[in-house]
Amino acid sequence: MRNIDIDSILYSYKLMQVQRTVLIHDKGRHQSVAEHIYSMIILANALYELKVTKLNYKKLIKHIIYHDIAEVEMNDTHIFDQDSSIDGKENEKKINIKVSQKLPNHIQNEYLNFSNEYLDLNSLEARYASGIDALDPMVLSYDVKENWIEFPEDVIRKYKFNRVKEFPEQLELFDGLIKGLKLKKFI
Repeated sequence: MRNIDIDSILYSYKLMQVQRTVLIHDKGRHQSVAEHIYSMIILANALYELKVTKLNYKKLIKHIIYHDIAEVEMNDTHIFDQDSSIDGKENEKKINIKVSQKLPNHIQNEYLNFSNEYLDLNSLEARYASGIDALDPMVLSYDVKENWIEFPEDVIRKYKFNRVKEFPEQLELFDGLIKGLKLKKFI
């Protein structure tokens, strides 16, 4: 039997304790990163059946699982504070190296490959996962008026549209959410 390093497995479990900026409607608390990853998988699964583009489902799910593990070290980043500059990405890649060393040995390289591919958005699956990442808080917050206070439509489009426009089913959901939020007078 192989020697399993429990501490390296528990490291990722810390995502249950890292709080995101998104408020959960009926719970009066913020979503954890672990809950975000779970809800992204649910959303990806629902949209995957409607997809037009040929995607590798297993690769997509791994992008979703790995994309926010670094938040154990750096916490969640509010959409207005995200640094998409080259320096910001390089800094996150350095953090990913530190994070990878705390994961089980057999997934360290895989984690680095997937997390860096996600940051660079250089595969269909990485871009699809990024679109799901943009849509997930919109779906979660659909009925939470307080979550939309600082997000008029132009701001939502500025930060999210480019992440969903490549995939018709994501764009359709995005447009439907915007339309519904307008009808509710949330935006």
